[in-house]
Amino acid sequence: MSSAQRILDHHSHGRQLDLTRLCEIAARWLTRLFGCWHSEMSRPFTRGEETYRVCLDCGARRDFDAASWEMVGDYYYVKPSATGELYRMEKRARRQARRGATIRLAA
Repeated sequence: MSSAQRILDHHSHGRQLDLTRLCEIAARWLTRLFGCWHSEMSRPFTRGEETYRVCLDCGARRDFDAASWEMVGDYYYVKPSATGELYRMEKRARRQARRGATIRLAA
């Protein structure tokens, strides 16, 4: 048995690990350990009163000042939303719309 297979078997606790998922975890860990240069940034996004840009390599965000057209503050990471959470928000918004209530989505 190869050493790589033994490592996978040891860490899977009896479950089959998806190799793609393992690579994503390793890449994210290495990026955080050694850092990302954030050389590829998205266009500015505005959500509510927050305007930010996102690193296309690692997903880090940085606030953006639309008045001076410059990024401000430190980089930070945001936990991605789960699909189930988005579905519940949409379901709640549809229910409120049927009642004639104002639609208000959480930021």
